[in-house]
Amino acid sequence: MAARGVEEIYERLVQLILEHRTTLVFVNTRRLAERLTLHLSERLGADQVTSHHGSLSREKRLDAETRLKEGKLKALVATASLELGIDIGAVDLVCQIGSTRSIATLLQRVGRSGHHSRLCPRAGCSRCRATS
Repeated sequence: MAARGVEEIYERLVQLILEHRTTLVFVNTRRLAERLTLHLSERLGADQVTSHHGSLSREKRLDAETRLKEGKLKALVATASLELGIDIGAVDLVCQIGSTRSIATLLQRVGRSGHHSRLCPRAGCSRCRATS
């Protein structure tokens, strides 16, 4: 992907994150999770964004989950390590960067948003640059 295209994705993500209380950003690899977290932290502040992936220590993953649940994070960039069985509280928006292996995976990730106040799940897609 060209550098300009990547910058457009970063800027769109920042815009979406600022429009919502809490945002989950799913990626497919640990490397992308770390890189995206770095770029978002530069734009939003290091205390507003963190990553969550299987290579982190259990303590760091729990800290990220707790901070998100308590509303201390604007965004959490995660891999599949956050998909199942973790209560992360209210999430307003889920974004997926890159394609998932299956539609079921995407639907499960999108389903993490809108669980409070009877809201509909909301998601953003890096390919179409739209929300639904």
